Amino acid sequence: MAGLPGVLGRATVAVWRRLHGHAEPGASRIPYERVAAIDNAVRLSLSRTELPTNALERWARVNVVEKLPGAGRAPE
Repeated sequence: MAGLPGVLGRATVAVWRRLHGHAEPGASRIPYERVAAIDNAVRLSLSRTELPTNALERWARVNVVEKLPGAGRAPE
């Protein structure tokens, strides 16, 4: 996997593997059938919580972002 070099890159891959379960990280993919519309934004026919690819985002939000001062006032 090409990505971040050094300790930060290895740590990122280690966290990804722990949360994702696959041997090699790769790009997250959403099937085209789930695309509802494409205009100035891509709109999906499912909600963010239904996406199978956001386990790392959920973990980071709960364990890192929510602990930052003022995070409770930030928009989604």
